[in-house]
Amino acid sequence: MNEFLLAKIKRLLLAQKYFFSEKAEIELWRDHLSKMDVIEAIINAPRITKKIKSHFSKKSKHEY
Repeated sequence: MNEFLLAKIKRLLLAQKYFFSEKAEIELWRDHLSKMDVIEAIINAPRITKKIKSHFSKKSKHEY
């Protein structure tokens, strides 16, 4: 199932149907990365190997 999710994410990126949250932009800045670095990494990823749970969601649900 992860390969279908990654394919969908890649299609959305290529169609430029994405946005970076304020939290993501802060993390990009802290890690000295650009949005293009993230997009390129996702486009070139062969598979999803790890899920990271975010505990910072205002809706008290996990984001993946």
